[in-house]
Amino acid sequence: VVSGRIDGLYEEDGQTVVEEIKTAFDPGELKRKLRADPWHPYCLQAMTYAYALELESGKAPVVRLRVHSSR
Repeated sequence: VVSGRIDGLYEEDGQTVVEEIKTAFDPGELKRKLRADPWHPYCLQAMTYAYALELESGKAPVVRLRVHSSR
C-alpha cells in the first residue's frame, strides 16, 4: 500500500502539473542532493504520483519538485 498526497495538482498550458513541495533548513544542500541522485526518495515520491496519474489519464504529467527554506 502506498499512501501520501500530492502537494499541487493543476493544469498549465494544457498540461497536468504534479507539484511536490519540500522544506529544508538548508535548501541549497537539498537541491544539490536531488540533482546528484535522481533516485532520492523525494524524487521517487514525485515520480510515483506522476506515474499513478499517467495510468489513470493515459497522459504523462509535468513533474515539479520545489524546495523552500524552513527558516
